[in-house]
Amino acid sequence: MSKSRRKKPVKSKPAMSPEEKAARRRRLKFALGCVLAVGCVGALVFGMKALESKVLNTPRPYGTGVRVRLVDVPMWMPESLATAIGRTIAQESDDFYDPSLIARAYDQAAANPWVRSVMRVSKHPTASPIQGIVELHAEYRMPVAAVLLSDGRTRAYVDAQGVLVPDDPALGSPPKYLATFPAVRGQPPRAVFYSDMSEAPSDAPIQRRHYIEIQGVQAPPPIPGERWRGQDLEDALRLVELLRLRSYCTQIEVIDVHNHGGRLYPAQPREPHIRMFTAGDESSRTQINFGRFPLPGGDYDVPVERRIANLDLYAVTHGRLNYHSLIDIRFDQLQFK
Repeated sequence: MSKSRRKKPVKSKPAMSPEEKAARRRRLKFALGCVLAVGCVGALVFGMKALESKVLNTPRPYGTGVRVRLVDVPMWMPESLATAIGRTIAQESDDFYDPSLIARAYDQAAANPWVRSVMRVSKHPTASPIQGIVELHAEYRMPVAAVLLSDGRTRAYVDAQGVLVPDDPALGSPPKYLATFPAVRGQPPRAVFYSDMSEAPSDAPIQRRHYIEIQGVQAPPPIPGERWRGQDLEDALRLVELLRLRSYCTQIEVIDVHNHGGRLYPAQPREPHIRMFTAGDESSRTQINFGRFPLPGGDYDVPVERRIANLDLYAVTHGRLNYHSLIDIRFDQLQFK
């Protein structure tokens, strides 16, 4: 007779106390929180990467990006010239938030042939998140005279210090035309300058901006932004500065320095070193003998102020400079014939 198997008694787990149950629940909640936090962080990183990729790879809409604004643009500067200067300072496709943008824009502005000195470059965000403004505060080189080159056709433009400025659509051209618009709503008449006739409104009264043409400069022109060396040009520009704001300046067309220092007629010391000519052809224009500038440290030549005063007197007395064929202001007394 087989023996019956006895069942082993099952040990029952001791019941957990309320404190242990609470601790267990806290551990479960903490573990679940960790899992959820890791999941959220992973989703956030994935989402940011996807957003970054989308932003970087999405082309910018036309017309957005960095825009350059020239602050305190001088009255004589055409809009096309201001635009050309702005293009050399920053590009529309530049990154507005690039930390090197301001330093790079400053260097490029300082190297621009039209910029005499840079005072400040700053940037300002706009309402658009993908467009910002770069502002340039600077002083500019204003052309005051045109130098006729040795080919007898080409003119190069210089400022009062003899620095050559560009005459190039890409880099900007000097103001060559002027339109005067009548007064509107109590505002005074407005003068607007243009580099090219095509920039002006078709119904606007246009006239050429007057530049005295300097002829006979010996040295070849430098690159734009560099000073054109030569005592002949320096003296011609000194004369331009004396005449520039006088009412009869527009009547003077040419300053001739071919004989500067007596180099053209060394055996004829009485020939004027510097001459001026009024507008007109050979038969109608007036020659004005200026002579030379007095040597520093004292000289026997008539002071420049006296010569210009005599020319002022002639202009007032006769109403125009081309009344006679020759005016000589080299002497104490005004001479003409």
